[in-house]
Amino acid sequence: MHPWAAALYKERSESLGKGKPLERCIPHGVPDGMLVRNFPYKILQTPDVVVLLYEEFNHFRQIFTDGRGFPPETTETWFGYSIGHWEGDTLVAETIGFNDGSWLDNNGHPHTNALRVTERFHRRDFGHLDIQVTFDDPKAYTKPWTVSLPFELYPDAEIIESIGFNDGRWLDNNGHPHTSALRVTERFHRRDFGHLDIQVTFDDPKAYTKPWTVNLPFELYPDAELIESICENEKDREHMVGK
Repeated sequence: MHPWAAALYKERSESLGKGKPLERCIPHGVPDGMLVRNFPYKILQTPDVVVLLYEEFNHFRQIFTDGRGFPPETTETWFGYSIGHWEGDTLVAETIGFNDGSWLDNNGHPHTNALRVTERFHRRDFGHLDIQVTFDDPKAYTKPWTVSLPFELYPDAEIIESIGFNDGRWLDNNGHPHTSALRVTERFHRRDFGHLDIQVTFDDPKAYTKPWTVNLPFELYPDAELIESICENEKDREHMVGK
């Protein structure tokens, strides 16, 4: 490590991780988002993109495998911008475009916006996934360094919702309330290439005298991707799960 990075790592270690991103309900980053104790993640694979769904705070990450390169400019984000390709049965993902707010691990290894992460995902058998991660950040470390992370499959399990707690129970931005008895039925219909209609029926006998329905029209955004949107407000500390 460069001296400033070593000093910051020492400070974080001696304070037992005081100030870690978890305190503000913001992402652990790459690869630390996969290492949060008792919070699994799920991998969804399609021909054009691999999606990682993190149970903690329900964050997500996309690895584009459609042959694209990095864009000329990237906005600095918590999970960065990832592209991937296959080398045999190993997915190789490269990520740039990080901000410098996340930690590389729970011990507090720092990084800068010059960080480049290379991950090699290899499923050695049905129940085991090995990920080799190389960190290259010339502003924080004197040379690239690599760690190997083993993971086990949780069979017959699903990730669950994990949201920073607040008191809101609204069905819409107008403030329609609901209770824990709510049942929602949605009918998704793509009437043509560019339009999706969703009919939503709300049935909550504790809040409404009868079920009621709304129709929601949506338009396709061609050649667009989801972008990262993370609440970073310092005042959100009191929204920590478990507080």
